[in-house]
Amino acid sequence: CEHLVFAYVVIADGAAGKAHGFLEMVLSNLRHRVECHPYLVQTQLVSQCWGRGLAVTAYSPLGSPDRPWVTPGEADLLDDPRVVGLATCYNKTPAQVIIRWHIQRGVICIPKSITPSRIKQNIEVFDFKLTDEDMRVIESFNRNERLIIPTIMSLAITYFLF
Repeated sequence: CEHLVFAYVVIADGAAGKAHGFLEMVLSNLRHRVECHPYLVQTQLVSQCWGRGLAVTAYSPLGSPDRPWVTPGEADLLDDPRVVGLATCYNKTPAQVIIRWHIQRGVICIPKSITPSRIKQNIEVFDFKLTDEDMRVIESFNRNERLIIPTIMSLAITYFLF
């Protein structure tokens, strides 16, 4: 937030008449992107963001099964038998069930894919709804386990005013 205040001060100094409108536009479009998937549910953080009017976007919403540092035997969310079982019940893929879970809990979910068939599947999540019980079941997978390892480069953030 201090960067937004700085941006406001800089803009207010240079363009007093437009500064308020710019700040309102910035504040109305704030989102918080966090690692979030059934193994790292982030319930408290998501609630805090919503309480401050911030939308939450799930980073690595499917658990990034193709991450290069995965070790043999490490959990793969898309192969988790509980997710596979739910997918079978709904006649959907495990990815579709997880995407639907994010959507139903109000978290923005933009899964990464370059495969046309998977991109199509990722969109086909609006023709079914998970039951409240299934939502709770998926949330119970929470391990508070991060699958993404931040690097120094990914922590470097650049702020642009425009």
